[in-house]
Amino acid sequence: MTNRSTCLYPSEMGITVVLLGLALAATTAGADLGTAFTYQGRLVTGGNPANGTYDFQFTLYDADNWGANLGTVTVDDVAVAGGLFTAALDFGEGAVTGQARWLAIGVRPGASTGAYTALSPRQELRPAPHALALPALRTEQNAASPNLVGGHWANSVAGGVVGATVGGGQDNVAGGTGSVIAGGSWNTTTGAHAVVAGGGNNIAGTVAVIGGGSDNQAEGMYAVIGGGILNAADGDWSTVSGGQSNQVNKANDTVSGGLANVASGPEAAIGGGKDNYAAGTGAVVGGGSGNSAAGAHAVVAGGGNNDASAVSFVGGGSDNATSGFYDVIGGGILNTVSGDWSTVGGGQGNSAAGDSATVAGGIHNAANGDFSFAAGSYAKANHAGSFVLADSSVADCVSARDNHLRLRFSGGILMNVNSGYWFQVYGTGGHLVDASNGAHLTTGGAWVNGSRRASKENFAAVDPAEVLEQVAALPVQRWNYIAEDDAVQHIGPVAEDFRAAFGVGAGDGIATVDADGVALAAIQALNSRIQSLEAENRALAARLAALEARDAFKTQGCATAAKGK
Repeated sequence: MTNRSTCLYPSEMGITVVLLGLALAATTAGADLGTAFTYQGRLVTGGNPANGTYDFQFTLYDADNWGANLGTVTVDDVAVAGGLFTAALDFGEGAVTGQARWLAIGVRPGASTGAYTALSPRQELRPAPHALALPALRTEQNAASPNLVGGHWANSVAGGVVGATVGGGQDNVAGGTGSVIAGGSWNTTTGAHAVVAGGGNNIAGTVAVIGGGSDNQAEGMYAVIGGGILNAADGDWSTVSGGQSNQVNKANDTVSGGLANVASGPEAAIGGGKDNYAAGTGAVVGGGSGNSAAGAHAVVAGGGNNDASAVSFVGGGSDNATSGFYDVIGGGILNTVSGDWSTVGGGQGNSAAGDSATVAGGIHNAANGDFSFAAGSYAKANHAGSFVLADSSVADCVSARDNHLRLRFSGGILMNVNSGYWFQVYGTGGHLVDASNGAHLTTGGAWVNGSRRASKENFAAVDPAEVLEQVAALPVQRWNYIAEDDAVQHIGPVAEDFRAAFGVGAGDGIATVDADGVALAAIQALNSRIQSLEAENRALAARLAALEARDAFKTQGCATAAKGK
C-alpha cells in the first residue's frame, strides 16, 4: 500500500511519501501487540533527491483539513539517501481504530533547531496501518518480506524467518521462510515453504505439506501427509495419505492409509491395511495385515502374514512366503516357494523348491525337482522334469525318476480322442483297460481284441489248405528287436513276409487277430488232412484185419488137415 504526493514550500523543498507496511512493537511471546508502523517517503529539495540528515515531525489527524489532533511524533536525525527515508511511527493506543486518518508532515535540516517546514497536503493513511486495529492479527516487518500472524497471541514466527504466515489457531510456530500454518494448535513448520493446514502437534519440514490430523511429522523435502495421527514422512517426495502410525522412510515412498504400515525401501508403496512392511526398492504391499515385501520390486497384493522376496509376487491368502527370485504364489495358505522362477497357484501346504517348478494348487503337494509339476493331493514331483497328478487320496504319490509322469486316479482315467474314440483305465468288471472299439485288457493280463460281427464287413471264404501251404512256406526265424538287448530272443515272421504271404493287415506290424486267423485256417486244413488220413487208416485197418482173419483161417485149415493124416 503506498501514498504518493509531491509537496513544495518556499525553500523549494518537496517530499513524496510512500507507505510501505507495518512493524510490531512487541516481539516476545505473550506480550501485547505493538502499535508502531514504518513510514517510508521520498524527500526532494531544489528539484533533486535530498541527501543528508533531517528531522521530521508527524501529526495524526482524523480529517484532511482541520480535524482533531490525535498525536504528534518527532523523529530526529533521519538519514536520507537518494531522497529516500524511513521513520518508525507510534501514535499509541486508540490512534488507529480503522477510521480514516491523515498525516501532517513537517521537516527541517538535521543540524537545525528551528521550526519545521510544513508540507501539504496531509497524507492519507492507506489500509495497511489500519490493520493494527484488527483483533488478533499482526505483522512482523523485516527488510525482505513481512510475516503475517493471526489467531491466538501464542502463535509466532521464529527469529530470522521472512514471508511466513500463521493464519490462526493456537501455539503454532512458523519456523521456515515462506512457510504457512493455516490453523490448528501446536503445529510447527521447520523448513522453508512448508505448509500445515491444521490439526495439532504436526511438524512440516522444508517444502513439506501436512493437511491436518495430529502428531504427524513430514520431515522429508517435498513430503506430504494428508492427515491422520502419528504418521511420519521422512523420505524426500514421500507421501502418507492418512491413517495412524504409518511411516515412509525413503525417497518417493507412499503409504495410502491404514495402521502401522512402514515403507522403508526407496520408491516403495503400501496401499493400506495394518502392520504391513515394504522394505525393498520399488516394493509394493496392496493391503491386508502383517504382510512383508522385503525384496526389491516384490509385491504382496493383500491377505495376511505373507512374505515376498525379490522380484516375486504373492497375490493373497495367509502365511505364504517366497524366498527365491521371480517367484509367484497366487494365494491359499501355508504355501512356500524357494526355487527361482517357480510358482504355487494356491491351495494349502504346497511347496515349490525346484527352479522353474510349479504346483497348480491342491493340498500338501511338492514340486521339488527343477522344471517339475505337481497338482492334486499329496503329489510329490521330486525329480527333474517329473509330472505328478494325484487324486484326493491321503497318501503320497511320488515320482520315480527324472522326466517321469505319474498319475493316481482311483476313479480311473478316461481319454476321449478324435472321431468319438476313447479309452479308459479303470479296474472294474474284470477289465483294466477298455477301448471304444471293443478291445480290452483283462485284470489278469490278457489282451482281448475287439471282434464283434457288427464291427466287420466284406466277409470272404478262405481256403484253409492254401493257407496251410502258405504257412508252411512262411519264413519263421529267431531274432531280437534292435531296441532290446540281444539276449531277449523272439520267434516269428516279419511283417513284410506275412503280408506278402497272406495279403492281410497294414503298416509294419502283424495284428494278433491276423496271426490268429492264419493259425486257425491252417489248423482247419490240418484237421481236414487228419480226418482224411484217419479215414484212410480206418480203411487200411479193416483190410488188414480181413487179411489177418483170412491168414488165420488158412493157418487153422492147414493144421487140421495135418492132424487128419
